Amino acid sequence: MYRTVLEKSAQNRLQWTSELDIDALEAKGHWATLEELLEGVGRYLPRYERVLNSCKDNPVSISPFDLSFATKFLAVYLFIKVKGSRPMTYRYLTVEMVNKAKTNGGFIDQKMFETAGKYGFDSVYLTETSMQVLDGYINHIRPLLKPNCDYVLVTRNGGQHNKLGELTSKLVFDAKGKYVHPTRYRQIVGTASTRHLSSTAQSTISEDQKHSSVVAKVHYQKRRSREVASKAHKCLEKLHGNNGTELEMEVRSRLSDKSTS
Repeated sequence: MYRTVLEKSAQNRLQWTSELDIDALEAKGHWATLEELLEGVGRYLPRYERVLNSCKDNPVSISPFDLSFATKFLAVYLFIKVKGSRPMTYRYLTVEMVNKAKTNGGFIDQKMFETAGKYGFDSVYLTETSMQVLDGYINHIRPLLKPNCDYVLVTRNGGQHNKLGELTSKLVFDAKGKYVHPTRYRQIVGTASTRHLSSTAQSTISEDQKHSSVVAKVHYQKRRSREVASKAHKCLEKLHGNNGTELEMEVRSRLSDKSTS
C-alpha cells in the first residue's frame, strides 16, 4: 500500500513537471514571455494605485477583494521586477527585513525559506522603486488585513500567505491569458537571457535565479550572495529593456509620495 502511494506520488510529480515544461507550454500557447509579464504588471498598476490611494485616504471604503488584489500585485511585482526567486522566498519575507534593507544598501540577506538548509542565504536586492512599492503596501494596505504575523504578504485573515503560486499565476493569467508559476519565472528569465544577454551575463543571471548546488557548496556565503544579486539586477534591468524602464518610470510616477506613512 505504502509503495503504491509513493509510486502514485512520483507519477504525479512527473506529470506536473511535464505539463509545466517550457516546450509543452509553448506548444499550448500558455508560456508567457518576459515582455508579457512586464506588460501584465503595467496593466494592473493603475488599479493598484487606486487601491493604494483608497487605503491611504478612505480605508473604510476598501473591500476585501481589493486587499487581496493588492497582495497579488505585490507578489507578482516581486517575482518579476525584483527576482524570480526559488519557491517560497517571498513567503518568508518580513517587515523587519524590508526596514533593515533601508540601512543596508537595499540588500536583504534572507536565511529563512524553504530550502535554507541547502543554500544558506538568498540575497535580494531592492532598488529605490521596489522599496517604494513595498513601503506603500506595508504602510497603507497591509494594516487593513490586520496581520497577526510579521510576514509582508498576508491573507485576508492576517496570517502568512502560503499559496503564492495561486496568487501570482491567476493575476498573470487574467492579464495575459498565459499560465505561469513562480517556480517557472526563473525559466522565463533564463529563456530571455539566452536571446538578449552575453554568456557572462547569462551565467550571472542563472547563478542568482537558480543557485546551483555547486555555487551553494563553493561560493554561497553572504558576500558572494550579495555580489551575485547586485550584478544580476543590472543584467535583469538590461534584459527588461525599454519595457522595464518604462514600467519603472510609471511606477515611480504613480506611487511617489504615496508609500510613506
